[in-house]
Amino acid sequence: MGAGLAVRGKGEETGPGGRPGKSSPKPGGTQCGIGLTPVAAAARRAALPTPMDEDLKREFEAARLKHILFKARLRSFLYGNDGNETPVRSADECPLGEWIRDVALPRFGRYPETRQLDQTHRRVHDEANRLMDLHQAGRADEAMRGLRAINPLTEEVLGLLNTLEHKLRKEAR
Repeated sequence: MGAGLAVRGKGEETGPGGRPGKSSPKPGGTQCGIGLTPVAAAARRAALPTPMDEDLKREFEAARLKHILFKARLRSFLYGNDGNETPVRSADECPLGEWIRDVALPRFGRYPETRQLDQTHRRVHDEANRLMDLHQAGRADEAMRGLRAINPLTEEVLGLLNTLEHKLRKEAR
């Protein structure tokens, strides 16, 4: 409590003559009446998303979606749903491959996960091409069974995207 102030009840302070008053802030105490220490206020500000955080979030959500759509198109192709687009065979020409080439490698290439993402993405396409070739050669059952083999690679792509995003967001703070 500040000098000349008394507690009136439930933490309310009174000044001279019993009128409501305010104490001066104490070292390490609250500031601006919001109940936060300077350290806590700084921590709260650091926890709030910044425009860069939001941009990164959107960027990586779009990359994940591109990958998920490729996998859905591959599944549809292998199961004979002709109404959907055929998956892009080239790792460099699919939407995620273009993002890796045009955005990820130039901007985030200093991280080993970016190069690993590029390599794993290429392996996904190699395996997907093998499965599409099997399907087109009349070995549809074998191709559909091969989808199980591609799942660990596609999960690795998503994991690398998540890891890279986390590192970038942490660095941006």
